[in-house]
Amino acid sequence: MVADSGGWTPLILASNSGHIEVVKLLMEKGADLTVANSDGWTPLNSASDSGHIEVVKLLLEKGADLTVPSNTRRTPLNSASYSGHLEVVKLLLEKGADLMVADSGGWTPLILASNSGHIEVVKLLIEKGADLTVVKLLLEKGADVTVANNSGWTPIISASKSGHFEIVNLFLERGPRDVTEDNNGRTALFLAARYGYYKVVQILLASGWFSPHAKDWYGSTPLFAALRNAHAKTVEILLGAVGTSIGSTDGFGRTLFWWAKRNGNPLITQLLLDHCGTTGTQINYDDIHVDTGSLTFSHNLSWTERDP
Repeated sequence: MVADSGGWTPLILASNSGHIEVVKLLMEKGADLTVANSDGWTPLNSASDSGHIEVVKLLLEKGADLTVPSNTRRTPLNSASYSGHLEVVKLLLEKGADLMVADSGGWTPLILASNSGHIEVVKLLIEKGADLTVVKLLLEKGADVTVANNSGWTPIISASKSGHFEIVNLFLERGPRDVTEDNNGRTALFLAARYGYYKVVQILLASGWFSPHAKDWYGSTPLFAALRNAHAKTVEILLGAVGTSIGSTDGFGRTLFWWAKRNGNPLITQLLLDHCGTTGTQINYDDIHVDTGSLTFSHNLSWTERDP
């Protein structure tokens, strides 16, 4: 079969673009549904990723295999979940697609949809009660919100890190669960704080499941993460959660005041001072007037700024 330099056949191209009449014609002329391009994308995977529901239906009716993955191990369901194509996700699940299959990075459909912020797709994966819908099918098959990818990110960690408030709220409404950590010992609360998603921080704290005192492998709390990255609103919220417990140091012996001075953010320094005054927390005068020049940016980067 004719293909371009990337292995894209006319059928893959037509499927990717949603040209259903062209797809029908090519199949009538004997086009091969199983041929993939150089990235391992079949016509079905391509149509699923692009959200062309009618093309997906036709390909499935003609016998396209919904289990065939791309070179990165993404099945049509993985691709549709990542791209947020709700109707395609529904159809693939109705046809028996495996909701627990992970790509080469360990990302399941649920993690992919959560990380991309596709609230309606996530609802399909976690909600209960809809009669004979895909939601019920998923729950019966055991959709697991504790499954992590290769970085240790569960769906709630991934959604929190990306600031998807509604999705995080859906996970919290699901009921009691273990609070998981990623490969750096960071919880959903830590990562929401690190990226300054203060509304997510608020609901995670309100759930009662996430401790503002929990430290990652580098000895940092969510408050340290928010302060280092100059997220003043998040710092303010976390100060209210930790009470008088702000005098501790991180794994490198640095205090909150040290980091506030290094960042040169007077608002955050004032927040710390006001908090200490309100709570009666003692302040080490030396912490406020410090020389931060001894820590190089590259050293700082090695543990504070790098994504897990």
